[in-house]
Order: sequence, then C-alpha cells, then structure tokens
Amino acid sequence: MKKFRNLTSSELFTINGGSINPIIPVPILPIRFTSWLIKKFIK
Repeated sequence: MKKFRNLTSSELFTINGGSINPIIPVPILPIRFTSWLIKKFIK
C-alpha cells in the first residue's frame, strides 16, 4: 500500500472502465457516504 501513499483523494477515486478502482479500499469513510459517492461517479 506504500505506493498509494502519495496519491490525492481524486486519484484514489479514479474511474477505470466505468467503475471505481476496486484495489483501493476506503474504510475511513462512512458506508452511507461511500455509497453516495459511488452513485455520484456512476450516474
């Protein structure tokens, strides 16, 4: 995970092929906010 250390939040949520990169988990964000954020990207 060290290689992801310097990425910005926007890079963490980079969309690949129409879906958010599944490699980077977001355990810090509340589940409701995370699902809302995902819906915003998927629109």
